[in-house]
Amino acid sequence: MRPIAKGIAVLALMGANPAFAQDGFRFTLPAEVTIGRDYGFLVHNNQKLSDTITMIRPPQLTFSNKSPRTDFTASYQPEIELFDNHRDLNALNHTGSASFTARITERLLFNVTNDALMTQDPTRSIAGSLAFLPRQSFKQNMAHVAVNYAVNRRNTVGINFDNVAATGGVRNAGTVFLAHAFGRMQTVTATYSRLEANAQFVGVAYQNQFGQDLMVHLSTGLLKDRGENYLLSGQVAKRLRAVWVGGGYNRFFSTFGTSISGGVPIGNDLVLPVDAGRTNVYQVLSTEVSGRVSSRVGLEMAAAVTKNSGTAGRDVNNVSCRFKLDVGITERLKILADLQLYNQSFTDYVGSAIARRRYLAGIQFDISPRRNLFNVPKPTKPTQR
Repeated sequence: MRPIAKGIAVLALMGANPAFAQDGFRFTLPAEVTIGRDYGFLVHNNQKLSDTITMIRPPQLTFSNKSPRTDFTASYQPEIELFDNHRDLNALNHTGSASFTARITERLLFNVTNDALMTQDPTRSIAGSLAFLPRQSFKQNMAHVAVNYAVNRRNTVGINFDNVAATGGVRNAGTVFLAHAFGRMQTVTATYSRLEANAQFVGVAYQNQFGQDLMVHLSTGLLKDRGENYLLSGQVAKRLRAVWVGGGYNRFFSTFGTSISGGVPIGNDLVLPVDAGRTNVYQVLSTEVSGRVSSRVGLEMAAAVTKNSGTAGRDVNNVSCRFKLDVGITERLKILADLQLYNQSFTDYVGSAIARRRYLAGIQFDISPRRNLFNVPKPTKPTQR
Protein backbone atom coordinates (compact mmCIF):
# COMPACT_ATOMS: atom_id res chain seq x y z
CA MET A 1 0.00 0.00 0.00
CA ARG A 2 2.89 2.37 0.74
CA PRO A 3 4.20 2.47 -2.88
CA ILE A 4 0.66 3.09 -4.17
CA ALA A 5 0.19 5.94 -1.72
CA LYS A 6 3.48 7.52 -2.73
CA GLY A 7 2.49 7.25 -6.38
CA ILE A 8 -0.79 9.02 -5.76
CA ALA A 9 1.02 11.79 -3.92
CA VAL A 10 3.51 12.28 -6.76
CA LEU A 11 0.72 12.49 -9.31
CA ALA A 12 -1.12 14.99 -7.15
CA LEU A 13 1.91 17.26 -7.00
CA MET A 14 2.59 17.22 -10.73
CA GLY A 15 -0.01 19.89 -11.42
CA ALA A 16 -3.24 20.14 -13.33
CA ASN A 17 -3.72 20.29 -17.05
CA PRO A 18 -5.44 23.60 -17.91
CA ALA A 19 -7.60 21.86 -20.52
CA PHE A 20 -8.76 19.49 -17.79
CA ALA A 21 -10.32 22.39 -15.84
CA GLN A 22 -12.04 23.74 -18.96
CA ASP A 23 -13.99 20.47 -19.32
CA GLY A 24 -15.70 21.04 -15.96
CA PHE A 25 -13.08 19.32 -13.79
CA ARG A 26 -10.81 21.22 -11.43
CA PHE A 27 -8.87 20.77 -8.24
CA THR A 28 -10.54 22.71 -5.43
CA LEU A 29 -8.50 21.74 -2.35
CA PRO A 30 -4.71 21.46 -2.22
CA ALA A 31 -2.67 18.28 -1.90
CA GLU A 32 -1.12 17.66 1.50
CA VAL A 33 1.61 15.34 2.80
CA THR A 34 2.43 15.30 6.53
CA ILE A 35 4.29 13.10 8.99
CA GLY A 36 4.16 13.03 12.78
CA ARG A 37 3.15 11.15 15.94
CA ASP A 38 -0.24 10.07 17.25
CA TYR A 39 -0.30 9.32 21.00
CA GLY A 40 -3.06 7.49 22.85
CA PHE A 41 -5.47 6.61 20.04
CA LEU A 42 -7.91 3.75 20.64
CA VAL A 43 -8.26 0.67 18.47
CA HIS A 44 -11.25 -1.64 18.23
CA ASN A 45 -10.04 -3.99 21.00
CA ASN A 46 -9.90 -1.02 23.42
CA GLN A 47 -6.10 -0.78 23.39
CA LYS A 48 -4.40 2.60 23.61
CA LEU A 49 -1.58 2.84 21.06
CA SER A 50 0.99 5.38 19.84
CA ASP A 51 2.76 5.37 16.50
CA THR A 52 4.48 7.44 13.83
CA ILE A 53 2.07 8.23 11.01
CA THR A 54 2.23 9.55 7.46
CA MET A 55 -0.81 11.30 6.04
CA ILE A 56 -1.24 11.74 2.27
CA ARG A 57 -4.19 13.75 1.04
CA PRO A 58 -4.35 14.16 -2.77
CA PRO A 59 -6.15 17.28 -4.03
CA GLN A 60 -9.91 17.36 -3.98
CA LEU A 61 -11.30 16.83 -7.47
CA THR A 62 -14.48 18.70 -8.38
CA PHE A 63 -16.70 18.50 -11.44
CA SER A 64 -19.24 21.22 -12.15
CA ASN A 65 -21.74 21.84 -14.91
CA LYS A 66 -23.79 25.03 -14.88
CA SER A 67 -26.53 26.34 -17.13
CA PRO A 68 -28.98 29.25 -16.83
CA ARG A 69 -31.47 26.97 -15.03
CA THR A 70 -29.42 24.19 -13.39
CA ASP A 71 -26.23 23.76 -11.37
CA PHE A 72 -24.48 20.45 -10.72
CA THR A 73 -21.35 19.97 -8.63
CA ALA A 74 -19.61 16.81 -7.39
CA SER A 75 -16.40 16.54 -5.35
CA TYR A 76 -14.20 13.71 -4.10
CA GLN A 77 -11.07 13.52 -1.98
CA PRO A 78 -9.25 10.46 -0.62
CA GLU A 79 -6.97 10.35 2.41
CA ILE A 80 -4.25 7.78 3.06
CA GLU A 81 -3.06 6.90 6.58
CA LEU A 82 0.21 4.97 6.92
CA PHE A 83 1.48 3.67 10.29
CA ASP A 84 5.12 2.92 10.95
CA ASN A 85 4.74 0.05 13.47
CA HIS A 86 1.09 -0.99 13.30
CA ARG A 87 0.81 -1.44 9.56
CA ASP A 88 -2.41 -3.42 9.91
CA LEU A 89 -4.03 -0.05 10.71
CA ASN A 90 -3.11 1.49 7.33
CA ALA A 91 -6.25 2.93 5.82
CA LEU A 92 -7.73 4.67 2.80
CA ASN A 93 -10.47 7.11 3.81
CA HIS A 94 -12.92 8.84 1.47
CA THR A 95 -15.08 11.97 1.44
CA GLY A 96 -17.43 12.93 -1.37
CA SER A 97 -20.34 15.25 -2.05
CA ALA A 98 -22.77 16.12 -4.82
CA SER A 99 -25.30 18.91 -5.30
CA PHE A 100 -27.95 19.59 -7.95
CA THR A 101 -30.04 22.77 -8.10
CA ALA A 102 -32.81 23.52 -10.58
CA ARG A 103 -34.57 26.87 -10.96
CA ILE A 104 -37.95 25.58 -12.11
CA THR A 105 -39.43 29.07 -12.26
CA GLU A 106 -38.31 32.47 -11.05
CA ARG A 107 -39.83 31.67 -7.67
CA LEU A 108 -39.57 27.88 -7.40
CA LEU A 109 -36.22 26.25 -6.54
CA PHE A 110 -35.39 22.55 -6.25
CA ASN A 111 -32.20 21.29 -4.58
CA VAL A 112 -30.70 17.86 -3.84
CA THR A 113 -27.44 17.28 -1.97
CA ASN A 114 -25.59 14.18 -0.84
CA ASP A 115 -22.53 13.87 1.41
CA ALA A 116 -20.65 10.61 1.96
CA LEU A 117 -17.89 9.65 4.38
CA MET A 118 -15.90 6.43 4.82
CA THR A 119 -13.23 6.49 7.50
CA GLN A 120 -11.28 4.32 9.92
CA ASP A 121 -10.76 7.24 12.34
CA PRO A 122 -14.19 8.70 13.26
CA THR A 123 -12.87 10.82 16.15
CA ARG A 124 -10.76 12.84 13.73
CA SER A 125 -12.77 12.62 10.52
CA ILE A 126 -16.24 13.54 11.79
CA ALA A 127 -16.34 17.33 11.91
CA GLY A 128 -17.06 18.55 15.43
CA SER A 129 -16.80 15.07 16.95
CA LEU A 130 -17.36 15.32 20.70
CA ALA A 131 -16.93 11.67 21.71
CA PHE A 132 -13.63 9.80 21.87
CA LEU A 133 -14.16 6.85 19.52
CA PRO A 134 -11.83 3.94 18.71
CA ARG A 135 -10.42 3.35 15.24
CA GLN A 136 -13.07 1.37 13.43
CA SER A 137 -14.87 1.35 10.12
CA PHE A 138 -17.41 4.17 10.00
CA LYS A 139 -19.63 4.91 7.02
CA GLN A 140 -22.10 7.72 6.66
CA ASN A 141 -24.34 9.03 3.89
CA MET A 142 -26.41 12.21 4.26
CA ALA A 143 -29.11 13.02 1.71
CA HIS A 144 -31.07 16.28 1.59
CA VAL A 145 -33.95 17.24 -0.71
CA ALA A 146 -35.53 20.71 -0.62
CA VAL A 147 -38.20 22.62 -2.51
CA ASN A 148 -38.34 26.38 -1.85
CA TYR A 149 -40.96 28.82 -3.12
CA ALA A 150 -40.49 32.60 -2.91
CA VAL A 151 -43.96 33.97 -2.12
CA ASN A 152 -42.63 37.50 -2.53
CA ARG A 153 -39.35 39.38 -2.04
CA ARG A 154 -39.40 38.89 1.73
CA ASN A 155 -41.15 35.58 2.38
CA THR A 156 -40.09 32.06 1.39
CA VAL A 157 -41.75 28.74 2.21
CA GLY A 158 -40.18 25.35 1.77
CA ILE A 159 -40.29 21.62 2.39
CA ASN A 160 -37.17 19.59 3.21
CA PHE A 161 -36.51 15.88 3.57
CA ASP A 162 -33.32 14.60 5.21
CA ASN A 163 -31.99 11.08 5.59
CA VAL A 164 -28.84 9.92 7.35
CA ALA A 165 -27.60 6.35 6.99
CA ALA A 166 -24.59 5.72 9.22
CA THR A 167 -22.82 2.89 10.96
CA GLY A 168 -25.20 2.15 13.81
CA GLY A 169 -28.52 3.16 12.30
CA VAL A 170 -30.68 5.23 9.96
CA ARG A 171 -32.74 8.31 10.75
CA ASN A 172 -34.82 10.68 8.66
CA ALA A 173 -36.87 13.83 9.07
CA GLY A 174 -39.33 15.95 7.12
CA THR A 175 -39.40 19.71 7.67
CA VAL A 176 -41.58 22.64 6.61
CA PHE A 177 -40.40 26.21 7.12
CA LEU A 178 -41.31 29.85 6.63
CA ALA A 179 -38.50 32.40 6.27
CA HIS A 180 -39.07 36.15 6.49
CA ALA A 181 -36.35 38.62 5.47
CA PHE A 182 -36.32 42.14 6.86
CA GLY A 183 -33.73 44.86 6.84
CA ARG A 184 -30.75 44.35 4.57
CA MET A 185 -29.32 41.04 5.84
CA GLN A 186 -31.72 39.81 8.55
CA THR A 187 -33.82 36.65 8.40
CA VAL A 188 -36.22 34.95 10.83
CA THR A 189 -37.14 31.33 10.10
CA ALA A 190 -39.84 29.22 11.75
CA THR A 191 -39.71 25.44 11.29
CA TYR A 192 -41.60 22.30 12.12
CA SER A 193 -40.02 18.86 11.75
CA ARG A 194 -41.41 15.35 12.00
CA LEU A 195 -38.91 12.61 12.81
CA GLU A 196 -39.04 8.85 13.17
CA ALA A 197 -40.93 7.27 16.08
CA ASN A 198 -43.36 10.22 16.11
CA ALA A 199 -40.75 12.64 17.44
CA GLN A 200 -41.49 16.29 16.64
CA PHE A 201 -39.56 19.54 16.68
CA VAL A 202 -40.71 23.15 16.45
CA GLY A 203 -38.34 26.08 16.51
CA VAL A 204 -37.35 29.54 15.36
CA ALA A 205 -34.04 31.01 14.18
CA TYR A 206 -32.67 34.51 13.69
CA GLN A 207 -29.72 35.37 11.46
CA ASN A 208 -28.15 38.76 10.85
CA GLN A 209 -25.16 39.59 8.69
CA PHE A 210 -23.83 43.03 9.53
CA GLY A 211 -22.04 43.94 6.32
CA GLN A 212 -19.05 41.71 5.57
CA ASP A 213 -17.55 41.76 9.06
CA LEU A 214 -20.05 40.43 11.60
CA MET A 215 -22.54 37.56 11.62
CA VAL A 216 -24.96 36.49 14.36
CA HIS A 217 -27.05 33.31 14.40
CA LEU A 218 -29.52 32.32 17.14
CA SER A 219 -31.73 29.23 17.21
CA THR A 220 -34.03 27.63 19.74
CA GLY A 221 -36.69 24.96 19.68
CA LEU A 222 -38.62 22.29 21.52
CA LEU A 223 -38.13 18.58 20.86
CA LYS A 224 -40.91 16.19 21.86
CA ASP A 225 -40.07 12.49 21.90
CA ARG A 226 -41.97 10.69 24.70
CA GLY A 227 -40.90 13.68 26.74
CA GLU A 228 -40.02 17.31 26.09
CA ASN A 229 -36.71 19.14 26.05
CA TYR A 230 -35.36 22.28 24.48
CA LEU A 231 -32.51 22.82 22.04
CA LEU A 232 -30.49 26.01 21.83
CA SER A 233 -27.77 27.38 19.54
CA GLY A 234 -25.98 30.73 19.40
CA GLN A 235 -23.05 31.64 17.14
CA VAL A 236 -21.19 34.91 16.58
CA ALA A 237 -18.39 35.52 14.03
CA LYS A 238 -16.42 38.76 13.61
CA ARG A 239 -13.87 39.53 10.92
CA LEU A 240 -10.77 41.49 11.93
CA ARG A 241 -9.08 42.32 8.63
CA ALA A 242 -8.21 38.89 7.20
CA VAL A 243 -8.90 36.93 10.40
CA TRP A 244 -12.26 35.62 11.62
CA VAL A 245 -12.90 35.26 15.35
CA GLY A 246 -15.97 33.36 16.48
CA GLY A 247 -17.62 31.61 19.37
CA GLY A 248 -20.83 29.92 20.33
CA TYR A 249 -22.91 27.92 22.77
CA ASN A 250 -25.03 24.88 21.91
CA ARG A 251 -27.40 22.71 23.89
CA PHE A 252 -28.55 19.61 22.04
CA PHE A 253 -28.89 15.85 21.90
CA SER A 254 -25.94 14.42 20.01
CA THR A 255 -22.81 12.35 19.95
CA PHE A 256 -21.19 14.13 17.03
CA GLY A 257 -22.23 17.77 17.41
CA THR A 258 -24.57 20.34 15.88
CA SER A 259 -24.66 21.82 12.40
CA ILE A 260 -22.16 19.21 11.26
CA SER A 261 -22.00 16.04 9.26
CA GLY A 262 -23.56 13.26 11.26
CA GLY A 263 -26.97 14.68 12.09
CA VAL A 264 -30.40 15.06 10.56
CA PRO A 265 -31.31 18.75 10.18
CA ILE A 266 -34.57 19.36 12.04
CA GLY A 267 -34.66 23.11 11.60
CA ASN A 268 -32.63 26.17 12.48
CA ASP A 269 -29.24 24.47 12.11
CA LEU A 270 -30.06 22.23 15.06
CA VAL A 271 -29.64 18.55 14.27
CA LEU A 272 -30.65 15.22 15.69
CA PRO A 273 -28.04 12.54 14.97
CA VAL A 274 -28.67 8.93 14.13
CA ASP A 275 -27.92 7.75 17.69
CA ALA A 276 -29.59 10.62 19.56
CA GLY A 277 -31.30 9.94 22.85
CA ARG A 278 -33.34 12.35 24.89
CA THR A 279 -31.37 11.38 28.02
CA ASN A 280 -28.06 12.46 26.48
CA VAL A 281 -27.93 16.24 26.86
CA TYR A 282 -24.82 17.96 25.51
CA GLN A 283 -23.75 21.51 26.28
CA VAL A 284 -20.89 22.87 24.22
CA LEU A 285 -18.94 26.10 24.50
CA SER A 286 -16.71 26.67 21.48
CA THR A 287 -14.38 29.27 20.04
CA GLU A 288 -12.41 29.59 16.81
CA VAL A 289 -9.87 31.86 15.15
CA SER A 290 -8.96 31.40 11.48
CA GLY A 291 -7.53 33.38 8.61
CA ARG A 292 -4.34 35.08 7.39
CA VAL A 293 -2.29 36.83 10.05
CA SER A 294 0.03 38.12 7.32
CA SER A 295 0.38 37.84 3.56
CA ARG A 296 2.06 34.44 3.92
CA VAL A 297 1.06 33.08 7.34
CA GLY A 298 -2.26 31.33 7.94
CA LEU A 299 -3.64 30.37 11.34
CA GLU A 300 -6.42 28.08 12.51
CA MET A 301 -7.22 27.67 16.22
CA ALA A 302 -10.29 25.96 17.62
CA ALA A 303 -11.37 24.72 21.03
CA ALA A 304 -14.54 23.15 22.42
CA VAL A 305 -15.50 22.32 26.00
CA THR A 306 -18.36 19.85 26.34
CA LYS A 307 -20.48 18.59 29.21
CA ASN A 308 -22.58 15.49 28.55
CA SER A 309 -25.28 14.51 31.03
CA GLY A 310 -26.73 11.02 30.79
CA THR A 311 -23.93 8.92 29.32
CA ALA A 312 -22.80 5.98 31.49
CA GLY A 313 -24.92 7.30 34.35
CA ARG A 314 -22.56 10.20 34.95
CA ASP A 315 -21.50 13.56 33.60
CA VAL A 316 -18.74 13.27 31.01
CA ASN A 317 -16.56 16.29 30.22
CA ASN A 318 -14.69 16.60 26.93
CA VAL A 319 -12.08 19.08 25.75
CA SER A 320 -10.86 19.21 22.14
CA CYS A 321 -8.34 21.68 20.72
CA ARG A 322 -6.59 22.28 17.44
CA PHE A 323 -3.78 24.58 16.38
CA LYS A 324 -2.73 24.69 12.73
CA LEU A 325 -0.16 27.05 11.21
CA ASP A 326 0.90 27.32 7.58
CA VAL A 327 3.58 29.47 5.97
CA GLY A 328 3.56 30.23 2.25
CA ILE A 329 6.89 29.59 0.53
CA THR A 330 5.50 30.41 -2.90
CA GLU A 331 2.00 31.23 -4.13
CA ARG A 332 1.30 27.50 -4.34
CA LEU A 333 3.61 25.82 -1.83
CA LYS A 334 3.19 25.96 1.96
CA ILE A 335 4.78 24.29 4.93
CA LEU A 336 2.49 23.53 7.84
CA ALA A 337 2.35 22.34 11.45
CA ASP A 338 -0.76 20.79 12.99
CA LEU A 339 -1.48 19.98 16.66
CA GLN A 340 -4.67 18.20 17.78
CA LEU A 341 -5.67 17.34 21.35
CA TYR A 342 -8.61 15.27 22.63
CA ASN A 343 -9.41 14.68 26.30
CA GLN A 344 -12.40 12.90 27.81
CA SER A 345 -13.06 12.40 31.53
CA PHE A 346 -14.61 8.96 31.03
CA THR A 347 -15.20 6.53 28.18
CA ASP A 348 -17.09 3.25 28.15
CA TYR A 349 -14.43 1.68 25.93
CA VAL A 350 -11.74 1.64 28.64
CA GLY A 351 -13.76 2.61 31.72
CA SER A 352 -11.57 5.58 32.61
CA ALA A 353 -10.36 8.98 31.42
CA ILE A 354 -8.49 9.09 28.13
CA ALA A 355 -6.42 11.55 26.13
CA ARG A 356 -5.07 11.68 22.59
CA ARG A 357 -2.36 13.94 21.16
CA ARG A 358 -1.52 14.26 17.49
CA TYR A 359 1.45 16.24 16.08
CA LEU A 360 2.00 16.63 12.34
CA ALA A 361 4.21 18.66 10.03
CA GLY A 362 4.49 18.68 6.27
CA ILE A 363 3.80 20.46 3.00
CA GLN A 364 0.71 21.63 1.13
CA PHE A 365 0.67 22.19 -2.61
CA ASP A 366 -2.10 24.02 -4.47
CA ILE A 367 -2.62 22.87 -8.06
CA SER A 368 -5.97 24.56 -8.62
CA PRO A 369 -6.37 26.72 -11.74
CA ARG A 370 -6.56 29.87 -9.62
CA ARG A 371 -3.52 30.79 -7.60
CA ASN A 372 -3.59 31.26 -3.85
CA LEU A 373 -4.08 35.00 -3.23
CA PHE A 374 -3.56 34.84 0.56
CA ASN A 375 -6.88 36.47 1.43
CA VAL A 376 -9.99 35.59 3.40
CA PRO A 377 -13.08 37.11 1.73
CA LYS A 378 -15.51 35.20 3.98
CA PRO A 379 -15.40 32.99 7.10
CA THR A 380 -13.13 30.03 6.55
CA LYS A 381 -14.33 26.56 7.42
CA PRO A 382 -12.16 24.28 9.57
CA THR A 383 -9.97 22.12 7.41
CA GLN A 384 -10.17 18.35 7.45
CA ARG A 385 -8.30 16.88 10.37
